[in-house]
Amino acid sequence: MEKQAYTVAEVATMTGFSRQTVTRIFERERGVLIVGHSKTEKDKRSYRSIRIPRAVYERVIGTSNTMEPDARPITTFAMSR
Repeated sequence: MEKQAYTVAEVATMTGFSRQTVTRIFERERGVLIVGHSKTEKDKRSYRSIRIPRAVYERVIGTSNTMEPDARPITTFAMSR
């Protein structure tokens, strides 16, 4: 059975992006599940757990199949002298 939702860490591994970048990309996307609480006097910081449904991942990343970490496309840059 395939996963229906991914964690931020899983998407970061699949794409090669940092967890912060994945959070910024997906935190305002429609369909992403965010559970947590805001900072209060008792708590020093806020907490949230983000789950990214597979359909949202595919829509945003633009692929119908998930990329394995070793299957990431290699980007090359031409350097001018």
